[in-house]
Amino acid sequence: MQYNQLTLNGETSKGIALKQKAIAKIADPTIPTWEKNIWLFVEAWLNDSSEIVLKTSGSTGIAKTIVVNKQNMVNSALMTGTYFGFEANQVALLCLSAEYIAGKMMIVRALVWGLNLWTVEPSKNPLQALSTTINIDFVAMVPLQVAESLKDTHSQAIFQRIKTTIIGGAPIPKTLQIQIQAGANKCYATFGMTETLSHVAIQVLNGPCADGYYYGLKNVKLLMDKRGCLVIDAPHLHEEKLITNDLVVFKNPDVFRFLGRYDNLVNSGGVKLIPEVLEAKIAGLLSEAYFFIGEKDKALGERLVLVIESETWNAEKQAQFQEALKAVLGKYECPKAIYFKPIFERTPTGKVRRVLGS
Repeated sequence: MQYNQLTLNGETSKGIALKQKAIAKIADPTIPTWEKNIWLFVEAWLNDSSEIVLKTSGSTGIAKTIVVNKQNMVNSALMTGTYFGFEANQVALLCLSAEYIAGKMMIVRALVWGLNLWTVEPSKNPLQALSTTINIDFVAMVPLQVAESLKDTHSQAIFQRIKTTIIGGAPIPKTLQIQIQAGANKCYATFGMTETLSHVAIQVLNGPCADGYYYGLKNVKLLMDKRGCLVIDAPHLHEEKLITNDLVVFKNPDVFRFLGRYDNLVNSGGVKLIPEVLEAKIAGLLSEAYFFIGEKDKALGERLVLVIESETWNAEKQAQFQEALKAVLGKYECPKAIYFKPIFERTPTGKVRRVLGS
């Protein structure tokens, strides 16, 4: 294995010594699970196999495992590092679970580029565990972590000094986008999945270049199928063309706007509604989490309903909200019913599971 030197929390190990360290950490009963997951990946990376097993998060279906080529992971790390200008000895922060692709790719980037990778337990507010004196060059976070980090002064001070933050794993709420736009640190939304070994496109979230579009990375060819869904042609990451269920609109061949998921599409009496588009329209009306979804209906086939993460509102508040919805949504876009759930189901990355019922 060419990339067999890793610096973790300021300590560098290489080759046999790194593998022995990984084996010892895995066997240590005092090591917490989140840290053990890091060493399990390192040990798997250093074995003789050219492939590695990855676990998907199950955000768009049943979680599963896939087998990928390690060289493809290297290719992804090279692509990311070239785009963001990585240099050896820069400080990167791993605050995502090493069970999933986003965390694993942070380790691979450190191996490939010689980064100094600092690790903290994955949590809602991982920056809370760090000293305010630390200077971080690169970090990958999910939206929930960014939102929580901006709520207290300690974490906010650290976040605002991070040179580059990439945010993925779940949609970024409009309210959080506004907070990010106000900051001076560079933040980016990423577009990708386990099968593409993390991101294949980047969206600038703040500064003069923030335009709401994703820009494909070098050597990634983007296409559209007859459903209007994105097709990714990146043989250095995934041997075959990857047909997604992501509805997009292209600005030019390498630039697109994400609309929503094809599997979330609601066909109500022949009118096709994209929940994610409607959710963006009502972003200013709700502070709670929410989602649109289709519900079976005898007359329409499906009817559009809205689900809000809250205890049930009283009749007066619901009536006022219905009037507010009419001001921002079209005739066929207003929900036929509004449901309330105290707590939404979420994936390991914080993405809301769009399900009706308790």
